[in-house]
Amino acid sequence: MTTQKQTSGEYFKALTIVHFALLAGQVLFALVALLLNTQNLMTTTEDSLKNILIPIVLIFIINGVITGQIMYKKRLDKLKKEDSLFQKMSGYRSVIIVRLAFLESASFVPIIAYLLTANFVFLGSAGIAITYFFMLKPSRNKAAMDLELSPADKIKIVDDTAIIAEVKSQN
Repeated sequence: MTTQKQTSGEYFKALTIVHFALLAGQVLFALVALLLNTQNLMTTTEDSLKNILIPIVLIFIINGVITGQIMYKKRLDKLKKEDSLFQKMSGYRSVIIVRLAFLESASFVPIIAYLLTANFVFLGSAGIAITYFFMLKPSRNKAAMDLELSPADKIKIVDDTAIIAEVKSQN
């Protein structure tokens, strides 16, 4: 396993790509569900299923948002105490990915419920979760605020060529 240094430009580009890929997966899944339901390939008309799925969907969305936020804040508090910008930024990447994973699951469950029932309430709730996910796009300013970076570290993350993190890779 080798350790490779990562510039600020590379770091935030990679985070943006991860965010976009996860977002695209949710949107594409919703579009496929919409397409399948317009073709009447997957739906059921049982009201009992809709009634069962409504609280399940609500629980998943609320749980995804709240648990993601709690984990995010808890892990951020630990990262803020780190001395090195390398350690902060390496940890920040995983904190962001964990938060996004919780939110992604919060949108998949209502999309599945929509796929099964063709009830647009489920698709709408997925849309709200996806919109919230979109608003959490990682940025340099958010990282600086979240990690409470020093002025010197803020300058480094703005400079595309500054080395700010390390990535472990297998060769």
